[in-house]
Amino acid sequence: MDDINVCSWAAKEHLKLWKSTTGRRQVKMFIHGPDISLTRFALSLKRHDLCILVGLLTGHRMLNRYLTVMKTRTDPLCPMCMEEEETSIRKSLKSTSDIPGTVLSATISY
Repeated sequence: MDDINVCSWAAKEHLKLWKSTTGRRQVKMFIHGPDISLTRFALSLKRHDLCILVGLLTGHRMLNRYLTVMKTRTDPLCPMCMEEEETSIRKSLKSTSDIPGTVLSATISY
């Protein structure tokens, strides 16, 4: 096998694994499979911005929903409206003041 065939095979296997893996609901809402352009973009970010991007995509941010799952809070609701769970999806769509523009544009465009 030459390098191109190996890379093509690896990309197909990666996509198959991505689609067959259960869970990761939130990430799969934003990313529909392996994406080299998103990878390059993420690797070009400063560490702080990369942490924000990963937190947005995975839901692992210091928001009430995640902290409730981690059992450090008892109320998953948004402290502003007290109607919906405070998640990174909700936060990124309703309040973008703490998200750097480059990170926000990446999460919206992907």
